[in-house]
Amino acid sequence: MIYLFDNGLNAIYSINPKEITELTQDDELKGLITANATVVYKKGYEDASYFGYKSKNKFNIFKIRKVTKEDGAISFDGIHLFFDDLVGRVVRDIRNQNTTPALVVEKIIAGSGWHVAANNATNTASENYYYVSALEAFNRAVETWNFEYSFDIRFKDGKIYDKKIYIYD
Repeated sequence: MIYLFDNGLNAIYSINPKEITELTQDDELKGLITANATVVYKKGYEDASYFGYKSKNKFNIFKIRKVTKEDGAISFDGIHLFFDDLVGRVVRDIRNQNTTPALVVEKIIAGSGWHVAANNATNTASENYYYVSALEAFNRAVETWNFEYSFDIRFKDGKIYDKKIYIYD
């Protein structure tokens, strides 16, 4: 099942698995997560701002960056909601001295609606961020602290009620 969401992340359509012709996700190691969904076209689908689906018991949502209509089908290319949520945010001043990845990530994502749910990364490092995008700060933290991550979005009754990031060595 694929769900389409409006700009406020309210579910507006649910697409039956029989109408899905393609669904792919590309996870770059320590990088962006993108996805592509192609479904049978129905009027109104092109108005969606996000699409989401459940995979391996985790719900994923993607900000639609490109829509293509062709031969009775519509395709959505998107970037994972986490990265979209960080794009417009600015980290003004974060100073980290001998801290763990969880502490720095909590500071970077503060106010974004995301939180660190599990921290299995134990290494410590130091790095400061001053007037950079939250996405740039997060990417630099991944390199500095050398950790991997995964996400969990909780979705029920057409609403998102929790957004978590898990951090691993």
